[in-house]
Amino acid sequence: MIDEMAAKKQAADSFGTPFSVRSNALLPLAIVENRRVKAALPFLGHSAYFALASGFLMTDILALRCLLVAGYSGLVSFHTLHARPLRIPLRWSAFFVAVNVAMVVQLARERWPGGLSDDDTQLMHAFFADTLSPSQFKQLLQLGERRTLPRGTRLTTEAEVCERLYFLESGRARLSVHGDEVAVVHRGGFVNDVAFQQGEGSAAYGTVDSLDEVGVIAWDVTTLRRALETDPALGRLVNTVLVRSLVGQLLQRYREQHAARTQHASSAAAQTPHAPPSTTPAALTPPAAAASEPTVDVAAHAAAASTAAAPEPPRAQPKRAPLVKRLSECQFREGLEGVRSRTYEQQQRRAQHEAQQEPSN
Repeated sequence: MIDEMAAKKQAADSFGTPFSVRSNALLPLAIVENRRVKAALPFLGHSAYFALASGFLMTDILALRCLLVAGYSGLVSFHTLHARPLRIPLRWSAFFVAVNVAMVVQLARERWPGGLSDDDTQLMHAFFADTLSPSQFKQLLQLGERRTLPRGTRLTTEAEVCERLYFLESGRARLSVHGDEVAVVHRGGFVNDVAFQQGEGSAAYGTVDSLDEVGVIAWDVTTLRRALETDPALGRLVNTVLVRSLVGQLLQRYREQHAARTQHASSAAAQTPHAPPSTTPAALTPPAAAASEPTVDVAAHAAAASTAAAPEPPRAQPKRAPLVKRLSECQFREGLEGVRSRTYEQQQRRAQHEAQQEPSN
C-alpha cells in the first residue's frame, strides 16, 4: 500500500498535475499552468461562442465571416491553453478558421478590387451598385472599351445585325423605328440591348443616331456573350441590368407622352372660344338707344353663336411607336417579364441543341 502511494506521488509534478497529463499539453507548462491563464479561460470560451452567435445574426456576409474567424480563433486558443486539450474540436476549429479567412480575403477583393478611377466609382454607384459588385463591375469594364463618338454617328441600323452593345456614359442618342422618332436614350441607357438578349444573329430593333458628342462603353457581343456563359452568375446580373434599363426607358417614354397629352389637352381647352353674351331684347332697350343702334339680325347671330359654342373636332393623334403604348407601369413590367422569359427559353433551347451536336462532331 505504501509502495503504491509512493508511486503515485512520483507520477505527479510539483503542481500536483500527473505527468501523463503534462505530456499531452501543446504549450509549455509555465503557460498552461499559469494562474492568470487558467482564470482567463472561461472568459475566452464565452467570448468565442458569443462571437459565433453574433456572426450568425449578421446580414452582411463579410461581417459574418469576420465574426466566425474571431469565434473559431477563440476556440482554438481555448483548447490550446488547456493542459489536456481536446484534439478533435481543436483541429476542426482550426480548419474553420482557415476556411473563413479564405472567404474573407475573397469578399474583400470583390468589394475593394482596386484599379477603379473616381469616374468609374461614380458610374458604378449611379447605375450598377444595386446589381453588380465592384469586382464584377470592373470585370465588365475590362471586357469593353471606351469611345467618344461625334454627333450624328449611327450606332445601330434597324433590321440589321450590330456586333456591338453600347452604354451611354454621356450625351444623348435618338431611337427611330420605321423612320419615326420613338425615344431619346440618355446617359445610363443601353443601345442594342434587345438584340443582345434575343441571342446571336438578332437584328437591331431600331436605328440609333447620336444627337450630341457621346461617350460610350462598347462591348463586342460575341466576346461578351462568351464571358457571360463562362460566369453564369455575372450573366444573370448583366441581364438584370439590361432589363431594368429597358423598363426605365419605356416608363420614361410613357411619362413623357402622358405629360405631352395633358399639356396638349389643357392648351386646347384654353384656346376654345366662349359664346358671346346675348343681346338685350328690343322691348327693354330705351327709345333713344334703339334709334341710335343698328338693327341686329337675330337669326344670323344665333347661328354664329351656336357655331362658336360647338365643340372643336378632335385632332388627329400623333403616330406612336410600336412598343410605346398607353400601358400602366404594371403592364410594362408584365410584358417585359414575358420577353425575358421567352429570351431565356430560347437560350436554353439553343444550348440544348449545341449540346446534342457536340457528340456527333
